[in-house]
Amino acid sequence: MAPDAYVRFLKPTVQGSRAQGSPEVSVFPSARILRISCSSAVRDLETGTAEWLTISVVGHEGEHQVGLFRRRFEAAAPKIHVDILEDHALLRESLASWLEANAATVKVVGRFSSWAELAASLGQLSDVVLLDIILGDRIPLRSKIHAILSTGSQVVVCSSLATPLVIRQAFDAGALAYIPKTAGAEVLTTAVLAAARGEKFVLAELEGVFDGPGPRIRLTPREHEAVTLYLGGSGGTMADVGANLGISADGVKKLLVSVRRKAHTGPEPLSRPALRELLIADGWLLPDR
Repeated sequence: MAPDAYVRFLKPTVQGSRAQGSPEVSVFPSARILRISCSSAVRDLETGTAEWLTISVVGHEGEHQVGLFRRRFEAAAPKIHVDILEDHALLRESLASWLEANAATVKVVGRFSSWAELAASLGQLSDVVLLDIILGDRIPLRSKIHAILSTGSQVVVCSSLATPLVIRQAFDAGALAYIPKTAGAEVLTTAVLAAARGEKFVLAELEGVFDGPGPRIRLTPREHEAVTLYLGGSGGTMADVGANLGISADGVKKLLVSVRRKAHTGPEPLSRPALRELLIADGWLLPDR
């Protein structure tokens, strides 16, 4: 480095993982500089406590080493990006406002009112997806969670439904938390932050759902898809179900016969409404809103 060269130190600002320079704070002739060091420390990003970046410059004054510059800069904590799928607009916006106001590291990016809207953005989902499950569609909860997880995002379920077998199904599918809508908003914040770290969060009052018996009816994933399309929401015809699954109506009929056989316990044939009620009680179908 030429003797007359100068080294300029700029005050860094950090957003996420990127640092940028802003107005300079010191200028030193490079001939005086012996050593430059830079270190950083993270205290607690979860609570919004910032990252600290320390720059030190050691130079010489004649034959002696001297500290020319030492400055500690506060850097913004990296943001956790969150998407919300909730079909009630008021609740969706309330959740977004609460999260951003009470968790300094959270930024709500996506706001979706239906599964179809979210599915159209599967390749662009955020770190954590907050998922309502009673949306009036005919997509199994397990399939929704698997689809989100396949993108690398984590799932926190937030629902008014607190059926033990549905909660268990959500965790079995890979959700990291299940928060009833009756819980406090601060609980939801804790669950989102835990999910961003890849950690499971289970409310104390929900721990018992893992101790009880599983569903009486044991369905394969394909049977679950077929019966959800056939009986979920306003229901569908065998032709509709076949078109969705890419199989024939006869293939759908075989799947539904298998479901009926597994669900049947009495001498009388199961009617369509009776089968639906049994599957709701067993957590395979979601009740109407």
